[in-house]
Amino acid sequence: MGSLRFTKLLVLRGALVAVTLCMAASLARAQTISAPATVTGSVNSAISVTATATGGGFITLTQANNAPFLTGASSAGPVTNPSITLTGTPSFCQAGTYTITWTCGGATATTIVTVMPLIPSCSPGQGYQSTLGASICFVADPFVAPCAGPNTYSWDFGDGTTGSGQQVCHTYATCGHYDVRLIVLDTKYGVSSGCRTTADVTFPCQATVARCPSSPSPINLNSSPYVCVTLRAVGACFLPSELGIVTMTYGGRSIASDARLSTPTTCPTPGTVCFRKADFVSLFSSLANGRSSVIVTLSGTLGPGSHAGCGFQAVLLLDIQK
Repeated sequence: MGSLRFTKLLVLRGALVAVTLCMAASLARAQTISAPATVTGSVNSAISVTATATGGGFITLTQANNAPFLTGASSAGPVTNPSITLTGTPSFCQAGTYTITWTCGGATATTIVTVMPLIPSCSPGQGYQSTLGASICFVADPFVAPCAGPNTYSWDFGDGTTGSGQQVCHTYATCGHYDVRLIVLDTKYGVSSGCRTTADVTFPCQATVARCPSSPSPINLNSSPYVCVTLRAVGACFLPSELGIVTMTYGGRSIASDARLSTPTTCPTPGTVCFRKADFVSLFSSLANGRSSVIVTLSGTLGPGSHAGCGFQAVLLLDIQK
């Protein structure tokens, strides 16, 4: 069995004598080390690690670590319950994993220090717009940091297709509003961040519009059953068969065409849309009694076809009798 030795001074016959006494090791408390198993921090941010040893009498705690940014005493003691604190701030280039080994007598403990790298910044640009058939070039702000990279830039264009690169161009097949996602990856450290932007693809198509039939004129809101108009694309930018619901707008109010209404036999179909009388009365409710000339705007989204999802616009002069 091991033993603990200590010295006691005695006075014998007027002389100072040093006497060494022994104590059975089984009577002493075991030495233990209290230290965190793991510590996680980030580059350019302060990190602190503390360990404390306990046990009988005066004891010594030592440390050894391979983290160059952590500084502190290499040992503490011999004292009662010695403690060591290591502190430091890792630079951008010191991301990684480090080990601290604590020792006190026969007791050891290990602390793993993980320094997280800088998370890449992600900025994809804002609110891209284009017309159908034209390319949109998406440009991400570059992520630049000491010791980082190389970086990759992965795009999801929101239409089922993807691309890569800090700058990448894409042509959408149909009109619409698209949610675009970008992921920036630091390939050295394997960390990434994501962000979003949008792309709106429109169709600069104009149409001519005329009442069909053109009579009676003016349109009598009290007697006319319903009103129909015929639209034709300027420059053949869409086909009559691509027309869907058409919206008529006047004075901040809007009404929609009703596909259930029968197209007059003298009007071309497809290409003619009709509006219910009740909706017409509501649209022009702000007009004074009598005869008025008004300009309305007609717009809509094209249905199935090569321009699906695209819009068009037209204006029409109407004579209204109220």
